[in-house]
Parts: sequence; C-alpha cells; structure tokens
Amino acid sequence: MSEIVTQVADKVGIAPEQAEKALGMMLGFLQREADDAPVAKMIESIPGAPELVARFNGEGQGGGGLLGGLMSAIGG
Repeated sequence: MSEIVTQVADKVGIAPEQAEKALGMMLGFLQREADDAPVAKMIESIPGAPELVARFNGEGQGGGGLLGGLMSAIGG
C-alpha cells in the first residue's frame, strides 16, 4: 500500500498522509457502495488496504459528503 500512496502523493503533489487518507476513504466508499464480493476481493488483494479502510472508512460523510471529505483530505 505504501507504494501506491507514494505514487498518488507524487503524481498529485500532496503529502503522503493526505494521499493515504484519500485512498482509504475511496476504498471505504467502494466497500460500502459497490458489489460486495468483487470489492472485498480487490481490497483483500492489496497489502495494507484492509487496514487503511478500517482507519479511514466513514470519514468525510458529514458536511459535504464523500467529495467534501476527499477535498479536505487533499487540502482543497
């Protein structure tokens, strides 16, 4: 997971902590909203992803929804 976080942070130009939070929130959103079996399989196949989802799942759901939470995660 750290390699993915680093790639996202570098390409987007944000701190790794912000990229980690954004990825955790996006994976958490997919886990809640998408078809369970394929998403669960995908998350389980990415080393560190289940822990990331557990840490950030649910953040950003108030005031502004997912987009608002993601924007605040990346400093927007």
